[in-house]
Amino acid sequence: MDETAKKSKNAKAVIPVSLYGQAYDVDAVKEAAEKHSLKIISDNAQAIGTEWKGNKNLGDHCAILSFYPTKNITTCEGGAVLTDDAAVAEECKLWRNIGQRKPYDYAHLGYNFRLNAVSAAIGTAQLAKLGMITEKRRKNARVLNELLQGVDAVETPFEHPNAKHVYNQYTIKVKNGKRDALKEFLAKNQIGSSIYYPMPLSRLDTFKELAHGVNNGIALEASGQVLSLPVHPSVSQEELGLIASKTKEFFA
Repeated sequence: MDETAKKSKNAKAVIPVSLYGQAYDVDAVKEAAEKHSLKIISDNAQAIGTEWKGNKNLGDHCAILSFYPTKNITTCEGGAVLTDDAAVAEECKLWRNIGQRKPYDYAHLGYNFRLNAVSAAIGTAQLAKLGMITEKRRKNARVLNELLQGVDAVETPFEHPNAKHVYNQYTIKVKNGKRDALKEFLAKNQIGSSIYYPMPLSRLDTFKELAHGVNNGIALEASGQVLSLPVHPSVSQEELGLIASKTKEFFA
């Protein structure tokens, strides 16, 4: 973790992000959180099933999951909060159910975040398949890693030795300034790809004022290089071969 990072005097928690499916650096974040007496509220929206040193429980005060359709498992919409803190769990239940303890007994204002029974059934069925889904994604990622070896302009995803990457996205870096051209070439060959994310948050009008003076040169550089290729469980071995061969053809 960057030791030059500043802590606001009002800070109560640190929010690490397990981006693309790889666990954040749990050891470094815990060390910093303990040093500054902060809770850890982790954004694991893209990383259900990820592990750190063989453990799926990263030990956060709260872990946030998403079940949006692009995630490894889905309920069509919605998400979950994981916590071992009974008080936090109870408070989440209140916020989920318009602040009600029981009908017409309101602890405070809240929202309608209740998951309907059909969505819950979809999620429960998919949760039983999470291990299989994860391993298929990891297998597909290994195949692409091997097939893309030797393409100098492409940097394949990094997997931390302490982490188990679940590949919500298989995101390469295109390092020669031709990322957008590669995306267009793949599209012409009926191969979908996506850019997550095209610019840092600090460049969005909504956050420009909050981000004034923030040095985000690395994020800005990465946003011009990243390209996510298909790696979901339904991608066949033949399709993986096509993705790699067309990528090689583009750079040939």
